[in-house]
Amino acid sequence: MNGRKKSSAPKDGQPTPAAAAPPAPSTGNEKERLDQRLKKKIQAFRARKKEANNPDNDSQKKNSFSLRKKKTEGKGSNRTVEKEKTDSKKTRDETTVTTDDAIPAGTPAWKTKKVEELVKGDIIFGKRMSCRIADCICNEEHGRVFKAFSTKQTEGGPPPKKDKEDMFPLAIKTDIASGPMKKWFNTEKDVLLAISLLRPGSIAEHFPQIFDSGELYFFRYIMMSLHGPNLERIRRDILKSDFSIGTAVRVAYQILTTVMDLHLIGYLHRDLKPTNFVIGMDTGSEWYLRGTNLRTIYMVGFGTCVKKKLALEKTERRFVNPTFGSRKSHNLTHVLDKNDDIESWLFLAVELFKRGSLPWRRKTSHSEILIMKQKFFDEIGCAQTFEFFI
Repeated sequence: MNGRKKSSAPKDGQPTPAAAAPPAPSTGNEKERLDQRLKKKIQAFRARKKEANNPDNDSQKKNSFSLRKKKTEGKGSNRTVEKEKTDSKKTRDETTVTTDDAIPAGTPAWKTKKVEELVKGDIIFGKRMSCRIADCICNEEHGRVFKAFSTKQTEGGPPPKKDKEDMFPLAIKTDIASGPMKKWFNTEKDVLLAISLLRPGSIAEHFPQIFDSGELYFFRYIMMSLHGPNLERIRRDILKSDFSIGTAVRVAYQILTTVMDLHLIGYLHRDLKPTNFVIGMDTGSEWYLRGTNLRTIYMVGFGTCVKKKLALEKTERRFVNPTFGSRKSHNLTHVLDKNDDIESWLFLAVELFKRGSLPWRRKTSHSEILIMKQKFFDEIGCAQTFEFFI
């Protein structure tokens, strides 16, 4: 029948579909639990914030103290590192090794000797040549100068046969200075190296020839050509009198030529005196060595030299040559130039003709010496030298 509803009863063998479960009503338990957890977190956050802002809190003090301690330790470590770097730099710049603990094990004995321990027969093995020490020529303020002979012996090797030994005499200048005085030795080495780059027949005629240089644990050294005695020693100990007029003129002219050649190289000497000029020495058949001409004057003592360009920048010196220094040199803040070297040469030339002819030679007060030098140019000149010519 059309008006009847179809029965929804399942057929035989088919499962009956489960009826859809109605939605469970929402309870307020979960919401309450969430609210409580949020409330606890907010309370804990507020408590920590309040605790952090409370200066009387012990835990805050501990935290801040530990934080400050960490920062201080960090700064202290940085300062310690910087100090160690500075100290090591000063030690490296100012001195050589001063303790035996700093010398590595197995170091050859010749490298660990001090200047006062060097004796005749000791060998110094340089980078370019080796030499055998003979005698001590003179003692200086910061070292010694030795006479030596070149040798073909190598470090650790057997001594060469005498017939194959090619020996020629030379000088070894040693230095143990530290601090600012160490710069003088380095300056002398730099000047000699600059001279060695010049042609042998050029303006290097009146200067020593450098062979080698180096630095050991307790001293530094320069191997250079060997020369004779200085002008002061020749007059005082050998001649025991003044030079003749002809000799004084030739010596003064050669010294002036040497000073001008040094200016052409690019250096100022700033400490001209008779002990800084020596004569040549006859070394046999080694004609190629500078310093073999007995009638030639050679300049030594380049530690006080300075480049002309640097002389304009540096306005302070640590020394004054009261007898032969220029008038401007008495003020340590004045910048010296080549004219001051020429003025020093003038005082030196006057002294070459007659010892003690400079009026201020025996004076000790720098102010009194400066006044007398000014009068030398303005009024009196040098009467004793004029009498010597007459």
